[in-house]
Amino acid sequence: MMKHPDRRAHPRPCSLHAIDEELKTVSANIMKMLEGLAE
Repeated sequence: MMKHPDRRAHPRPCSLHAIDEELKTVSANIMKMLEGLAE
């Protein structure tokens, strides 16, 4: 996998747990956005 210079500031842990936590955060943000649009 290629490493981009801008990724060094925010390294991504290569573990399923970390990925799962990140997906939960992204999903929560999307839900908040959808709720905001619905109002």
